[in-house]
Amino acid sequence: MIPQLTENPGKTITITAKEVLEPYRFVGFTGHICGNGDKALGVVTSQSSPFSADEDAAVVVDGVVIVEVAEAFSQADVVRGMAVTSDINGRGIKANGQDFVNGYALTAASGPGDHIRLKLV
Repeated sequence: MIPQLTENPGKTITITAKEVLEPYRFVGFTGHICGNGDKALGVVTSQSSPFSADEDAAVVVDGVVIVEVAEAFSQADVVRGMAVTSDINGRGIKANGQDFVNGYALTAASGPGDHIRLKLV
C-alpha cells in the first residue's frame, strides 16, 4: 500500500518500454529498468499500471515524485539530504561515491517496498 504522499511532477515524456516497467521505479534512457547505481531518465509515472514491453511508457523527468525503495531511509538521512540512486530493479537506494545521483529523499521509509517522496535531479 502506498502512503498518502504528495507529488509535484514536472515534465512527463514517453519512451518505448523494452521490458515491463512498474510505476514508482527508475527507468533508464534505453527504456529498460534502471540498473544498479546507473543514471535514470526518470521515474515511471504513478498514474499508470505497469507498462508492457513495446508499449509507450510515461516517465516523469523532473519535479517531486514517489519512488519505491529497497531499503530503509531514516529521518536523519532525509535531514542530511540523502542522495538516492537505483538498485538493479529500479528501486531507490542510498547512493555512494561512485553511483549516479538520481534524486534526493524528502521523506523517510521503514524498509524495502516502502515509498518516499523524491526530488529528481
